[in-house]
Amino acid sequence: MAEGESAPAGAGKIDHVFIVYLENQSFDRVFGSFPGADGDASQKHVTKDWLNGVPFEPTHGTPSWHLRKVWANVFFRGQYFEADRPLWWNWARNFVLADRYRTQEGPSTPNHMALIAATSAGLVNNPWHWKWTTVLQGAPNSKNPPYDVPTLPNLLEEAGISWANYGEGDFDFFTRLQDPNNPGKARNSQDAEAFFEDMAAGKVSQVNWVFPQNPKYQGGLNSLEWTRTVVESIKSVPGLWERSAIFLTWDDWGGYYDHVEPVRGEAPEGFKQGGRVPLLILSPFAKPGHVFHEPAIHASVVRFVERIFGLSPLNDIDAGANDLLGAFDFNQAPLAAPDTSPSLVPVRAAPDVSKTKFAQRAGLRPAPGASRGLI
Repeated sequence: MAEGESAPAGAGKIDHVFIVYLENQSFDRVFGSFPGADGDASQKHVTKDWLNGVPFEPTHGTPSWHLRKVWANVFFRGQYFEADRPLWWNWARNFVLADRYRTQEGPSTPNHMALIAATSAGLVNNPWHWKWTTVLQGAPNSKNPPYDVPTLPNLLEEAGISWANYGEGDFDFFTRLQDPNNPGKARNSQDAEAFFEDMAAGKVSQVNWVFPQNPKYQGGLNSLEWTRTVVESIKSVPGLWERSAIFLTWDDWGGYYDHVEPVRGEAPEGFKQGGRVPLLILSPFAKPGHVFHEPAIHASVVRFVERIFGLSPLNDIDAGANDLLGAFDFNQAPLAAPDTSPSLVPVRAAPDVSKTKFAQRAGLRPAPGASRGLI
């Protein structure tokens, strides 16, 4: 804990944290019409992220972010309604929805790194991402992995706090997380499917990163079902919900329109603000039905973990980030666990993305729920 900093009111009431994240959505696309949130309800209604039966998403690297006003804001406007995403809307109505939560500019990898280490270590695009990336980053391959920076798991290990990674391959990029028995791979890391096995066995680490490495579960209705099974698995462990905080967010803006532009000074110095994405906070101590309007970033989730467990910040970014404690009331009567009824996930027939050439090359396997054929 930083010098002179007192322990938060929730210290001792939460001892398990789950950082769950999906791919590529803007706030306005998912919650544009949510009551009380700063959304653009005037957008047209969209129902899926598919084009001619195949997964589709706009380009959303750093160059696209800088061109958003003539790209995403013109061609990729649209929103889901509550009937399209009833599970997440139900959770937002009963727990906390943050509407000023912002990613770093650019696509997935820099933002995944921010959720692990509160920094992208200078990376502005996904590693080895075409030739123009080298121009943006200053020198050929100068920011490609590995990265020798401290991470939140390093702090947790030093404090004797257990952690686990399920499905997030970017842990492998950090030199200080390398598994000495498995070169090139991070320790404490497993496939996303192992999360469900560990929950069923009551094997629960104190801090958990959970990401669906199978692209079938990263977007669309499949991601709705996947998040339902994640939260249901947490609920199934006796006594776990009562001492947990679950953060559900999206890694980046996905190339989609959002009407709220970054505001200078709302993020720590050195953090390049990107798109606004939803953040849902589920906990017995989350303020019920609360829209959290305070500016926050991916490093805010890291800062929350540091504050709850009494750890010092990793760097200036998480030190200056909102710690999200304002979304909690540790004196309230604990809330009941979230509704995970299957009826909150609409069912539609769709192609099996796990059979795409990309998935086959990556050796990806269908995750729980694959038989439902959701999109």
